[in-house]
Amino acid sequence: MRGLGSRRERATRASSPARACITDALPVELMPSLLETLPEALIVVDGAGKIIVSNRRARELGAPAASMLVAEWAARSEQLYADDEGTVLTPRDLPLEEALAGTESEDRELVLLRGGSRCVYSVSATPLRDTRGNVRAAVVALHDVTSLANLGTRIRLQSAIATHIGSGIGLVRAEDGRIVYANEAWERMLRYDAGKLVGAHISQVAVLPRDEAPDHRAHEIDQTLSGGGTWKGEIRNVRQDGTSLWCAATLSALDHPEHGPVWILVQTDMTKQKAAEDALRVVEERFRGVFEHAPVGIAIVGTDMRLLNANRVLAEITGYTREELLGRSLTDLTHHDDVALDAELAAQAFGGEIERYRINKRFVTKDGDVVPVALTATYVRDLADRPLHSIAIVEPLTMGRLSALPVKRD
Repeated sequence: MRGLGSRRERATRASSPARACITDALPVELMPSLLETLPEALIVVDGAGKIIVSNRRARELGAPAASMLVAEWAARSEQLYADDEGTVLTPRDLPLEEALAGTESEDRELVLLRGGSRCVYSVSATPLRDTRGNVRAAVVALHDVTSLANLGTRIRLQSAIATHIGSGIGLVRAEDGRIVYANEAWERMLRYDAGKLVGAHISQVAVLPRDEAPDHRAHEIDQTLSGGGTWKGEIRNVRQDGTSLWCAATLSALDHPEHGPVWILVQTDMTKQKAAEDALRVVEERFRGVFEHAPVGIAIVGTDMRLLNANRVLAEITGYTREELLGRSLTDLTHHDDVALDAELAAQAFGGEIERYRINKRFVTKDGDVVPVALTATYVRDLADRPLHSIAIVEPLTMGRLSALPVKRD
């Protein structure tokens, strides 16, 4: 686990059992005080495996610590593993057993499962020899590194998420704009080989929209990040082959322990969304062209029978301006003798019984003139078949009697 080893090494140098217990420089009367103040749990075991000395930290750890030392741990409720992969530790592999056999071990990471909880210890064991070199006892030091191990697990998990998440993620050094990290998703999005994005300048792959002033947008981003905020917008990326890729981007700032101030860039591919927007824009432009240049009057009417939109020809037929028509009811435009003429057909169309209907009726212009018209009405419905609005096509008539013609739905 990165970073953990160095801390353990410092702890080992500061309180290695061999160095802490066997020294001629320290007066004998100070030995007990020294043992009690050590940050690591310290336990001395004789050749028979009996604990003969333990310091305060070891007593605080209690049975779990002792169970990592004596061969009888297998008979307890604890389960001891050599790592998080589930490698079972046998009694002969215990650091204590190795030390009593004359082998010194340092910084062995052992995982203890006890009562549903998980504890991780860094264990060092040293044989204690007499003047003839025979092993008479062993001293074991334990350091609880559960929090560091959990941190390492979280870091590995977060790294795996960042690697495999669908969004492109990168770190950009604020000082020089160089990319210092790119996950696999961003590399795939930009069609770069693994590791090839690192070191590239961000301007090489990310370009602000052309319709925006780069200096203004750069200042906006800088102000947002300097204030601790998050910038969101759209960025056009340039793939390695020169093609473009539109992404929804989020930028935030972070102080990185190695690279200093960095920008966290998260991007989501908007290619399909942009294509759908472009297709919708084409449809809207076509509809707008038909709506504006059609030789007949067209009105978009809400479910309350009031006009939501009207084209130029309808304004010419009625004598009202387009602005005056908006919000006006079709009833307001209809001759009072013809108001009830299409009421039943409109109700049937609104209820879905018929698809559309056509009726000849009379409109009254703004100046009070009577204009015979043919009105064709159809309702636009949502996916649940509920009416959203109706489209009314109005054609002026020069002659002909009033009539009504429904068209049934398929």
